[in-house]
Amino acid sequence: MARLNYLTRTDHARTAARDAGLTVTDRTLKAWLDGKRSPSKKNLARIE
Repeated sequence: MARLNYLTRTDHARTAARDAGLTVTDRTLKAWLDGKRSPSKKNLARIE
């Protein structure tokens, strides 16, 4: 979760995360950060 927070804290970081292959909606990112959902294994690997 720390890496996810790092990748989503600013617009520049979100752009870099998307460029790295993390293609999820803002709604999904919010659910992950709120703890309502968890990233899939594939997305966890992309976050790493």
